[in-house]
Amino acid sequence: MVTFILIMNRLKNIFQLTALLLWATNCLAQTELETVDLRIVSTDIDSTGYASAYSSHHFVLSGAPEGLSNHNWELRLPLADEASQAVVTSNTAEFTIPSITNEKFYAISDNHEIVGEISYTGYQGQQEYTATYMIRLQLRPHILAIEVLNKEWSDSSEDYYDLTVGIRYEGCSYIFSSLEEENGIWANSQTSYEPDSSRVTYNRVDAWGNAYLTVTARNDYGTDTKTIEIPCPKGYDLSGIYSHSTETTDKNQAHNIDVFTLNGKFVARTNCKSELPSVCKKGNTYILKLQNGKHIKYLQK
Repeated sequence: MVTFILIMNRLKNIFQLTALLLWATNCLAQTELETVDLRIVSTDIDSTGYASAYSSHHFVLSGAPEGLSNHNWELRLPLADEASQAVVTSNTAEFTIPSITNEKFYAISDNHEIVGEISYTGYQGQQEYTATYMIRLQLRPHILAIEVLNKEWSDSSEDYYDLTVGIRYEGCSYIFSSLEEENGIWANSQTSYEPDSSRVTYNRVDAWGNAYLTVTARNDYGTDTKTIEIPCPKGYDLSGIYSHSTETTDKNQAHNIDVFTLNGKFVARTNCKSELPSVCKKGNTYILKLQNGKHIKYLQK
């Protein structure tokens, strides 16, 4: 009887020790699971997730436990209708997402970017591991509109005017604008450091020729450029005055004509219309200042 009791006590101790060992093993496994810091990292993007939409990007796992398998990667991007998503998947150990070929297919945020999420699921035996990564695909800027807001004569002169233009854009914090005059030799350039929209003013623009405004928006991911033509306020109406193929209907203006190049250089003064071919080269365009102070554009045929 004493022997039986001793045996039972020993078995009881063995069971208790086994239970203790199982408990310790489970605790160690749980501790190991809790200390796994599984993260998605990119080989070409920093932790902010900001990246060019026009390049492919590669992703790997950091802190993955040994023996991780059954990989499942997924990229989700919102489409333009905001009701569906584009999905890219992979079952490999690493993940590469393609470049964006047409940004118009996707929903673009107020910050002018396509915001998506990369998710990963993998298994170590029966244990599931997951990680996510927010990616912000940056887009090149866009010029949305260029509008002439105002024209006013400069210094009470009708030979020059002051021009104010409104420009709207997205995806950049500044724009560069350049105004070229048809009769000028220099471009007048400005840089405006305003987000979303700017008003730019050009003073003393030549009223006797067209002007051309070129606007460039630029960021780290691309450039957008647009040009508009601003018509000459004076117009080029030569009818009935100095069209070279017709006689003038204003006899009083047919004398003392000052001839200038388009750059404003004085060429000569003629006494009458018939003298123009002797001072103007064939095929060239000039500005004629009439006796009454009016200017017109003249092509020597």
